[in-house]
Amino acid sequence: MKIGAFGEVMLRLTPPEHLMLEQTHTLRMAYTGTGVNLVGNLAHFGVESYLLTALPDNRLGKQHSLI
Repeated sequence: MKIGAFGEVMLRLTPPEHLMLEQTHTLRMAYTGTGVNLVGNLAHFGVESYLLTALPDNRLGKQHSLI
């Protein structure tokens, strides 16, 4: 079975240790979104899955560790 999901990819920026944004100079980056979460979980269970989306033509959009 193959499953394709449509969705936007969002970049989540999280400060360490539950600090406020103005209290830190470091942020953790994680890609998220309904489609990302869906195909990631399906792949974890061995289902062949694909995310159909558009990404910006820059370094963040070209990261190979996105999914």
